[in-house]
Amino acid sequence: MKNKIYNVLVVDDEQAICDVIVDALPKRKYKVDVACDGQQGLEMARSKEYDVVFMDLYMPVLDGCEAIKMIKSVYPGVIVIIMTAAANREMVEKALKYGANSVMVKPFRISEVQSILKMLAPQSV
Repeated sequence: MKNKIYNVLVVDDEQAICDVIVDALPKRKYKVDVACDGQQGLEMARSKEYDVVFMDLYMPVLDGCEAIKMIKSVYPGVIVIIMTAAANREMVEKALKYGANSVMVKPFRISEVQSILKMLAPQSV
């Protein structure tokens, strides 16, 4: 699957965070879509199968935990990476219980995005 293009969904209400992830992923290997809240991310995930989802936990309309739970019920194999600035251990544990695979603490660097992808989906990086 060397030439596979990976579908990535970034769900965050902070545009700057979305931009960091979009910039971190080479366009020849990744097709990146962006949603500004959990509900929009859920709707996008219902209409397109993603390989990786970067999900903020605290967002308007629908929080990241509930969005993760619903996305994983449709696509149990999707890799979900939590992005959070809050150190709310309960919320992170809940997201992991719902199927998230990893956590990135904001602010993060482009190299962290690439390292997590390499660890979770080595064929994609």
